[in-house]
This record gives sequence, C-alpha cells and structure tokens, in this order.
Amino acid sequence: TVATATYTIKAVAPTFSPAAGTYNAPQTVTLSTTTPGASINYTLDGTAPSDTAGTVYTAPITISGTTTVKAIAYATGLTDSTVATATYTIKAVAPTFSPAGGTYTAPQAVTLTSTTTGASINYTLDGSTPSDTAGTVYTAPLTVSATTTLKAIAYAIGLTDSTVATATYTIKAVAPTFSPAGGTYTTPQTVTLSTTTPGASINYTLDGSTPSDSAGTVYTAPLTISWTTTVKAVAYATGVADSTVATARYTIPGTVAIASLNPTSGPVGAAVTITGSGYGSTQGGSTVTFNGISAGTATSWSGASITVNVPGGATTGNVVVTVGAAPSNPVNFTVIPMPAIASLRSEEHTSE
Repeated sequence: TVATATYTIKAVAPTFSPAAGTYNAPQTVTLSTTTPGASINYTLDGTAPSDTAGTVYTAPITISGTTTVKAIAYATGLTDSTVATATYTIKAVAPTFSPAGGTYTAPQAVTLTSTTTGASINYTLDGSTPSDTAGTVYTAPLTVSATTTLKAIAYAIGLTDSTVATATYTIKAVAPTFSPAGGTYTTPQTVTLSTTTPGASINYTLDGSTPSDSAGTVYTAPLTISWTTTVKAVAYATGVADSTVATARYTIPGTVAIASLNPTSGPVGAAVTITGSGYGSTQGGSTVTFNGISAGTATSWSGASITVNVPGGATTGNVVVTVGAAPSNPVNFTVIPMPAIASLRSEEHTSE
C-alpha cells in the first residue's frame, strides 16, 4: 500500500522586545522571527494580520499609547506562523507633590506635577478617589491650610490613567511661647502665653498634667506665678492639629514647691515621695493633702523631700504641701481604686 505523510512547515511566530507589559513612557518595540528569510506583518488596530493583511514590518515600532500589537511571520513555501500578540499599557506618570506630605505649622502652597508630556491632573481634597472624569482639574498651586489628605491622578489621551498619588498634610497649631521664659526668679512673675497661629486658643495647666484642646484651663489673661511652678500649654484651632505641648518651669527660691511625685498614681495606703523645696527640716505643723484630704504625719520629712502615705478617703486630684500658711504649687495624683474583694463562704467538711 502507499503510505503518505504530510509535513507542514510553519514560520516561527514573531517575538516582541521589550515584552508586553505596563510602562510609564513610550516604548520602541522590535519584532523578530528565527525563520530565515521570513517577513513579518503586524497590526495595531486589533485586527488579525496575515501574509496579505497588515503592515509589513521594516523598523522598530514606537508605541506611545496603550496598544495591542499582533504580528505574523511568513515565507515562500511555508505556512504562516501563528499570530503573536502583545499588549503594551502606557500609563501616565503619577503626580508628585511639592512640598511633600508631612506635618507643618503653617498653611502650605502645594504644587502638583507629572512628567508625562501633555497630561492633565485631577485631584480631590475630601478623601474620594480622583480619575480622568472625577475630581477637580489642577490649574494652579493649592493652598492647604488645615489637615488634609490630597489625592491626585494624571491622565492623557491614548494613555491609561496613572496610579493615584496620595499625600497627607497635617497642619499643626504653633506651640505657645512664654514671656518671660522659664527660669529662676527672686520675685513672682506675670507670665504671658501666646501663639502665632491665627485664631488659636491656648489651654494650660499648673499641676503637672498635660493640657489638650479639651483639658486644662483656657488662657484668657497673664498668669501670676508666685511659687516654683511648671506651666504646660497647648495651642489649638478648628481644622488644625493641636500644637506640641510647651513647658516652662519657673523656680522661685524660698517658696514651697513640688517638683515631682513618685509614683504619680497609686491606691490608698501607697507610699508617695514628694520632691521639691522649701519644706523645712521637720514637719511641725506643715501638712500634705491629697485633693483636700490630709495625709497626716509623714514617714519622712526634710527640706527637699517628703514621704507620706495616700490617706483614706483620698480621690484623684492635686497634692499640695503647706508650710506655715504658704501652699505649694498643686501637682496631680491619680488614686487607683482598690479591687473589690469577693465574699467568702465557709463550708463544713466531715470525714468518714
């Protein structure tokens, strides 16, 4: 019998260099096939090329926008290759922000730019995601005067939108300053607090606790500092973050002053060491109170250090040392409640 075999010799399909992928700039794409003497036809419009359809490849192709390239190799006496396909996604370059996101104590003029030629930029200030159809078109630097998250996207005809760039600007109030500055003085001082943040308010404390926009005393007039005192102050305003806490210590020798408590919290009965000045060498008629409750007789007493126990009935509040008729500066102490003790029930057990 006659045996028959048909051998179909196909051209090798074209390859692409660089390979398909996502890029932020135009690509110059080279097509090649390992079939000797083969020609290549290609298309850029999504249609399928053949040995009679498409554009004959003669030089590298510049891909400037998102494009699908299809190519086929063919040669006399050979079957056309399979169609090779590569998709090049050309994205706009994401916007950059100048200055960069961060924490500032004054409004910022923020410039947005993209290195993609001819690209436009849309941005949002409300947390939503911009796109080529959503957000505000950027035309001039933006004034960011309150804590804000800025999102921006770049886009251009024929390109895929860039990724969304995000920058958060935290605008903080400027920390208060003290006049005169903290230091050692021989007489009481009248201390003025101020901040350069327009419209900001100031809260302050004199008891060692930390002020915030909701804690402390609202500053309305200069403070009279008559004894050694630590003043802490914070500035705050609508739409901006609280300032850092500013601290100034005024030391007035000869006055009764508390510099620190150790510990600063504890239960009734806990030993507390008070460090400071002006206490005298012995307790005598001097007193220590915890939120108005006397601690009674101290376990130790010297001119610069006192140790007492938290008295029964004491609650969270200020510790004050009074020597003669002169009270010290108040310093906050947190009284920790003792845990409740569950009732115990005795049971009788009999042995057999």
